[in-house]
Amino acid sequence: MTNLESRLREVLAEVETGPVNPSALARGARRSAARTRRRVVLGSASAVAVAVTVAVVGAIDLGREQTLVPATSTPVQSTVTAGELCSRAAQDITAEALVPAPLSEGYSALALCPADPSASPWGSLAMPSLVTGRAMDVVVLGHGGPPSEQCGHDLDFPDLRFVLQSVTGQVVGLQGDELRCDGRYSVQSFYAARAESDLAASGGRTVGGAACAPVYPRYPPPGPGGAETTEPIRSVVVCVHPPSREVIVDAVPRFTPVIGFTAPGDGSTIVQGWRSGRVTSGPLEECPWLGAVVVLQAEGPNAQAFQQQLRCEPPDVSGDARWLSLSPAAEQVIRSFLDEAQPPS
Repeated sequence: MTNLESRLREVLAEVETGPVNPSALARGARRSAARTRRRVVLGSASAVAVAVTVAVVGAIDLGREQTLVPATSTPVQSTVTAGELCSRAAQDITAEALVPAPLSEGYSALALCPADPSASPWGSLAMPSLVTGRAMDVVVLGHGGPPSEQCGHDLDFPDLRFVLQSVTGQVVGLQGDELRCDGRYSVQSFYAARAESDLAASGGRTVGGAACAPVYPRYPPPGPGGAETTEPIRSVVVCVHPPSREVIVDAVPRFTPVIGFTAPGDGSTIVQGWRSGRVTSGPLEECPWLGAVVVLQAEGPNAQAFQQQLRCEPPDVSGDARWLSLSPAAEQVIRSFLDEAQPPS
């Protein structure tokens, strides 16, 4: 067992998950009826609500942007706890009624509130089940996830709701079965937000020992060209973040921390592949970065820093996903880090 595996097992010792058990047909019928009742109640309100698309991820930018997109405002701080927020009376709203986007501009806290906290997969979530500040911008509520018809009908997901506290103190809630795939997709993004929040709280220290920066918001990603300097790169760090958007539909969401690796030597293999990067389209399963958001952090002459984000853009209307491909040699090195970062079974 490697040192990284030992340390990762310690981090995840209390957050293992099990398979999701299908629910009985009667439970599904009750949920469907409840969903219909809520939609009737919310119908008139939705007609006058300002529809704002939440967490829309832009297409991969082929420009020469070299840094991750910074947040434009300072989020309102909140001292509320997950238990307090989940216990408060919340006005049910639809995802389309959430304003504004990103979430941190209009809300100070977001809690994941399972109906039965002992049910799988909630044991895999780092507690407390609350995110605040810019980490909220990682959470996908609304239009994230695959089309509803791809969610499957035999993979019922435990009842949950998301409860948000606005910057004015109003408390609103979204039922999981109002979201794509019964909220499964949003739960995975919440796990990713928790990982980013934990990383920020640790001052950028990761399980792998390398220094990494939180990634939020996660759109739009930089295009190729972050390492186009012809001067030697002195070091490269590969930071592996959990995914917030692309999720295999039948997978059980789970929590994994951000893990950092220092590339061998001066990281020249990665840098050379980075410089020749190109955007590729194809089936999501062929994306080499599936299951992670990878950030390459390179240090050049005079401590000049370069960054590149690698991730799989979910399929568009054509059914194709998009990603930035590097050279085969560079992808092999990075894939070895991704394999090592997988949670222990």
